[in-house]
Amino acid sequence: MRLLLISRGDVFPPVHGAASRIVNTAKYISREGCEVVFLPSRSNSYYIFHNGSIKEVEFSPFLKGLRSNYDRISEILSKMEIPVEDHILYEPLLSRELMIKAASLSFFDDFDIVQAEFPAFAIPAMFARRVRLRKRIRQVLVEHNVEFERIGISSPQISKRGIKNLKRIERLACRLSHSVVCVSREDRKKLEATGIKSAKITVIPHGVDLENYADLKGREIRQKLSIPDDAIVLFYHGVYNYKPNRDALFRIVNNILPPLRLKNIKVVFIGAGQNPPEDMNREGVILTGAVESLPDFIDAADICIVPLMGGGGTRLKVLEYFAAKKPLISTAKGVEGFDIKDGVEFIRAEKDEEFVRHIQQFAVSREKYMHIAENGYRFVQNYDWSFVARQYINLYQSLISQ
Repeated sequence: MRLLLISRGDVFPPVHGAASRIVNTAKYISREGCEVVFLPSRSNSYYIFHNGSIKEVEFSPFLKGLRSNYDRISEILSKMEIPVEDHILYEPLLSRELMIKAASLSFFDDFDIVQAEFPAFAIPAMFARRVRLRKRIRQVLVEHNVEFERIGISSPQISKRGIKNLKRIERLACRLSHSVVCVSREDRKKLEATGIKSAKITVIPHGVDLENYADLKGREIRQKLSIPDDAIVLFYHGVYNYKPNRDALFRIVNNILPPLRLKNIKVVFIGAGQNPPEDMNREGVILTGAVESLPDFIDAADICIVPLMGGGGTRLKVLEYFAAKKPLISTAKGVEGFDIKDGVEFIRAEKDEEFVRHIQQFAVSREKYMHIAENGYRFVQNYDWSFVARQYINLYQSLISQ
């Protein structure tokens, strides 16, 4: 079985959730015996995943020399009132360069499945599928979120017309595809509410690479960051030009840390992830930017907190915190999409003072919280990427046999 996967190009290194899902999906599917060819947007190369290894291949001089029309596309997307920060996800609607490269790869190769990550990539995927007139190639769309809803939350200034256009694109992408993958039952219900047939939708959750959580170096990270041994380290990570993550960071720095210090609790906060805001720098606040070894930084923490109030899909960060055996304090929104219980796998907190109270209790007695961390670790064993990859393989085989 051979798969052509088409998606955004900013996935190497995989320092944000979408990149992690894309790269690990390709890596682990290839370990299951399905060779994966990954075509990123805005790239002069494509990548072959074989048995978990990756090889970069440059396009021919002709394909590398194709003139892009991205400036014109950006103008059109702006007229459609799609936020500029999300243009990277919607350029494939009109990118002749990506369409030609996708069609070229499919014409000269023997793919069984073409998979688009994010709705707009369904358009070049359609060109790749239809260029082989005599072969029945099946098309899959992977929804990392219900995008029109996510963008509506993260970009509150977006107009009703912009939301309407995003919803139209999402519906079109789903209808062009033979199967639609979403990450949670909640997202499935939202897609069904837009008119997508239930039989077309499959829920395949996020995963986590459990191999990366052995022999962690959290102690070395604490020493490198000059964190005192007796300090309680809180941790959160995300891409901070995404409004829900930025709002969560604001809550931690301005609403949660100060009351803890007033209670004489020695606390340090590590915020990892791209695009940290400069105005959040405070004493005891370490904003690292993107980090090379996220598991090591999580291991440096005592508690992971997720004070999210918005966003969609499910949070890969939750699985990563569980994999590192860290107690998790989170809003219900932060763990949305996971079948976990308050007081069993995580501690629920909605108000700032609830986060403060639980961290204060942790400072006094850790036993309860470490027991919850063990439960979270047991839960995440069913979310290893190898398990997720097998669900994709089952879906592909089902589509091919239809």
